Amino acid sequence: MQAESPTLADQAEDRLSEFREDFGGDGQFEVGIVKGVHAISDVCGIFFGPEATDDGLDTMLRHRLGEVVDHHGWRGALEEEVNGLYSELPIGGLFHDLHAYADYGVYAGVATDTEARRGRISEMIEQASEFLRLIPVDGWGLEDTQTVDIARKAIARWRLEQGDPITGPDLVLLSGKAEQTVRNELSKKKDGLAGNWKEVPASAALAWLETKSFLASIWQHQDDTELLEQVNEPLTDVCFVPIAMDGSMFHPGLKKDGVYLLGGEGRERAVEDFDEALSILATMDIPTWRRPTSGGIWTRVRGNTKEFRRIERKNLEAMAKADTS
Repeated sequence: MQAESPTLADQAEDRLSEFREDFGGDGQFEVGIVKGVHAISDVCGIFFGPEATDDGLDTMLRHRLGEVVDHHGWRGALEEEVNGLYSELPIGGLFHDLHAYADYGVYAGVATDTEARRGRISEMIEQASEFLRLIPVDGWGLEDTQTVDIARKAIARWRLEQGDPITGPDLVLLSGKAEQTVRNELSKKKDGLAGNWKEVPASAALAWLETKSFLASIWQHQDDTELLEQVNEPLTDVCFVPIAMDGSMFHPGLKKDGVYLLGGEGRERAVEDFDEALSILATMDIPTWRRPTSGGIWTRVRGNTKEFRRIERKNLEAMAKADTS
């Protein structure tokens, strides 16, 4: 008996899983974020002076990075925490979700229906467009960063979905092909790609991209019903767990060498029991714990001080099992 082909909803779930497993393995958009903050410092230094600028950035980043700013200042804190900025700063969460959309054609959050998901993606695209409009990419040395590539790629994908034309550089990003390859396709007089370097019709671009490694968008077919049902079901044997900026949470699978590592630099403590760890995190001004990146590096992550989520213990244990499998 032939196995059933996976549905588009199944494919979307597979892509999300692939994105989460590979996240951070093809470069770091956080590097561009750090460069941007340094450039902001340079501009503010001219307006307000270096000392006032450092005080201001220390204050702003202390809200997100806590004690590490007290130990290292804002510059050292960014260097120390670069691998975790996607979950610490609002712009990191934005680019995390833009990355999933730009490269995998899926939405990394949870939405009640397709229209709600469309609205959230539209908001992300507006923010990405504002980012590129407000920031002098060349002047700040961001032209070759993954940060800018993700923003441009996400905007280009969205334009295609709206039926709007894109540019040759957009096609280079979306296809992963060399610039000269795209230029050659556009210059062919027979069986070439319709359009020119400045404008390629959406229909022609999509038809050409289908023959490449480009993943067509399937966020429209994502199905979050099961997750939403879990949220709405009556809960038993619940825990209140801290939530990081990227939506991930503290769970029983985050032991390193048999212990949970809690707290900021200079105050970190090792705890064996999960419930004791939760109690300690609940008393912290900024809940802080260590978790592994996709590359196996144990970095600190800080919870949203305004959110502890109620979740059933059995679901936490399932998360732990998935993360350690």
